Amino acid sequence: HASRGFFQFNHILETEALTLELQPILTLATGMITVAEGLARIHPAETSVTTGEFIVAVERAGLGPKLDMYVIPKGIRILTELQRVSPGFRLALNISAQSYGDDEVCSLLVSELEKHHVPPGSLILELTESTPLEDVEAARRFQRTLEEHGVALALDDFGAGFDPYRYLKQLDFSLLKIAGEFVEGMTEEGVDRSIVYSVMRLAHEQGMDTVAEFVSSEEIFEAVKQSGITYAQGYHIGRSLPLA
Repeated sequence: HASRGFFQFNHILETEALTLELQPILTLATGMITVAEGLARIHPAETSVTTGEFIVAVERAGLGPKLDMYVIPKGIRILTELQRVSPGFRLALNISAQSYGDDEVCSLLVSELEKHHVPPGSLILELTESTPLEDVEAARRFQRTLEEHGVALALDDFGAGFDPYRYLKQLDFSLLKIAGEFVEGMTEEGVDRSIVYSVMRLAHEQGMDTVAEFVSSEEIFEAVKQSGITYAQGYHIGRSLPLA
């Protein structure tokens, strides 16, 4: 599957088969949706691989930066459209660890933000831990530049990656997304709930907001609300949809 995804990489980009859909993120304190995550989706008519297979193949081939440079301009254009309808709306985009420190990716981000006059705080970049972070100093420079341009930085799937606590120690984030596998188990007393509460306390002590992923039922939603987590995301809040 991964090799098929790799060989179709250029075809998928050239045919615009890869698009971004938006999944809503709920602010628990207000009950309002003013944030969404842009999720990559491949049109099934254009290829025989799933989106997941494609992303895995891209990462294995070291093509994370090339994919991110394709997605970033699309995402920022979507963000400007969202803000025309709802000023102040925010958009989160995933970025590979392979891109986190890449000068070309950083330059593209800054250029797109300036070209579209994106207000500070509007764009959130979520670092995915699908591959290890290789150059911490380059990642720090990358973060500093983006923070100077008003980009908020999030650590995705916290607790499920290669070494999430090392990332927290070495880099700066304003948002932690708690891995959904723990959130789904919050409805019962046990290790999952303990992990979620410990992550939430850690984030609070460090001045970070939190997102509970995989909120897929009313029962999970109520458990998340009672925990003090900042945001909720999942099928119970809403599935991903095209911009229109």
